[in-house]
Amino acid sequence: MNRTDTALPTLWHAVSDTRFDDQQFAQWRALLEERTGMEITPQRRSFLETSLRMRMREAGFAHFQRYYEHVAADTVLSSEWYELVDRLTVQETRFFRDVQAMELVADHLKAQWRRSSHPLQAWSVGCATGEEAYSLAILLAELARRYPQSRYFSVTGSDISAPAVLKARAGVYSARKLEPVKPAWRARYFEPLADRFQITPTLSSRVCFTRLNVTESAAAPVQNQDVIYCQNLLIYFRRWRRREIVQQLVEKLRPGGLLVLGPGELTGFSHEDLIAIPNKHCLAFLKKRDATTE
Repeated sequence: MNRTDTALPTLWHAVSDTRFDDQQFAQWRALLEERTGMEITPQRRSFLETSLRMRMREAGFAHFQRYYEHVAADTVLSSEWYELVDRLTVQETRFFRDVQAMELVADHLKAQWRRSSHPLQAWSVGCATGEEAYSLAILLAELARRYPQSRYFSVTGSDISAPAVLKARAGVYSARKLEPVKPAWRARYFEPLADRFQITPTLSSRVCFTRLNVTESAAAPVQNQDVIYCQNLLIYFRRWRRREIVQQLVEKLRPGGLLVLGPGELTGFSHEDLIAIPNKHCLAFLKKRDATTE
């Protein structure tokens, strides 16, 4: 009888520890928001549980609490944390995903190209596996072809997921991924690679990728961006944090630069340094110029 009584607590702990109960959800939710700023809403609870179970099986953990303690004791730079964040970030993206928003960007870059001679720079915030950043680079490369002159341009892509950034740097995509790309652009900026396609070196040399949490944008070594493209990312943050993030992005814009956000991500938002551009497909703003702006 005593042997049975002694074994019961251990057995109960092992069984209960495999359930994703309210306590588990609360502590995981708190840890993720503390470290990434992202809010895991109750509506995304099942997504969180499924993602955790998948990663736990890969890492050899059977119980949520033991895995939580392992991750919580680790640093944000550990390989396990990188892998977990990769599972929890939605990386659904494609080339020229939002056609209307990209047309707005193309028109703005064309005007900037004609208006001044400074190097043009664009930043894809939350770039996932790189398609968005390369889309911006294609728009700039096409301007360089149309208006030949000695002109430098560059694109920066940033994302919190280290594995996603590695894929972006490789610049290798399936034929299905290239379907939204115009045939002429496909021939010009992609090279066949077995059953896949790779970004040409001439284009990839203009694009750099870095791991960055968007909440830490103030520390990012980028300045005077002509375009900052940040769509479908702010929805994962609380409203007050969205405003903080946008404030940091505004500081990185060149006067006259364009900020593009997803529709509905920050409704009713205004900023003393920004001019809203009416557009039903996205939230777009121009940074005001001052008297000293070229």
